[in-house]
Amino acid sequence: MITKRTFGRLAIAAAAATLFTSAMAADITVAYITNGNTNEGWTLINGGAKKAGQTKGVKFIELAADKGELSRQLAIVEDMITRKVNAIAIAPVDSAGIAPDPAQRIDKAIVQVYAARTYGWRGMLAVHPWIIYKRRGETEYTRYDVVGWRAPQLVQRNYALPDGLWYGSTPELLVDHQGTAVEAMIDAIEAAIASYPYVDQYLSYPGPNSNTFLAHIGREVPALRLDLPAHAIGKDYRPLTRPVGLSASGSGLQISLLGLLGVSAGIQEGLEFNLLGLNFGVDLNAPALRLPFVGRLGFKDVATSPAVAGQALVAPTDQL
Repeated sequence: MITKRTFGRLAIAAAAATLFTSAMAADITVAYITNGNTNEGWTLINGGAKKAGQTKGVKFIELAADKGELSRQLAIVEDMITRKVNAIAIAPVDSAGIAPDPAQRIDKAIVQVYAARTYGWRGMLAVHPWIIYKRRGETEYTRYDVVGWRAPQLVQRNYALPDGLWYGSTPELLVDHQGTAVEAMIDAIEAAIASYPYVDQYLSYPGPNSNTFLAHIGREVPALRLDLPAHAIGKDYRPLTRPVGLSASGSGLQISLLGLLGVSAGIQEGLEFNLLGLNFGVDLNAPALRLPFVGRLGFKDVATSPAVAGQALVAPTDQL
């Protein structure tokens, strides 16, 4: 059986083979399966593919599977094979298979944070993070992240699958809290989302961006114990009017000038220096070097404690 991951790996090869073939033959038909035509990121990609195909005499049939459902993708593939198209390209939009099945954990509240290499060439430098959660009794996750190309509505709710690949990049789990005590944490998270100060501002470098958004939640909810990696460019963004405050984890202190120059020290992130958005440091909580481009070199650091009683859920606003 063809797996989701196989679909992702086949996408680039199929597209490349199609363009090569189209240079030698006419009336080539390609079926291109995406995760939804309303997604602006895929709209740009689809438009570029169509334009390139037109110059080579390639006809594109654009199709969309519902939110990465494998059964729907398979049905589309079978239909295209029956119609004898020349090639099939499938976008890697499936789940990474990391988040627990919410229906099977209906008796638990869950909070998770993910980060994946960002889209395009920026992926060599930085990551894109997001947060998901569900309350006890719920059978679906709620996801929040900041998506630059969705301006002016930058803060997106359920923009993509809870643990979906981010334009082909497999996410890494940063936080995994489960249990009844997590309910209070979710209340604090929702309040932090509502108080995000840059809802109408976005700049990939040095921020505010998607990492600035998660750092804001981390500062407001220290019980989350969020440790964004060194290559989460934008997590250290602070306005010139407030260069000193809590670190992104809410567990330490930070001095930062627009996220371009600064230093952070905390229980979760250790000691980290920022020079032009490139972060260098050492993490003693889970021993590792903190480096630009790679994030961390050493032991993994995933916050997994479900017991949040006794920890401050919301940081004092005068310390932010």
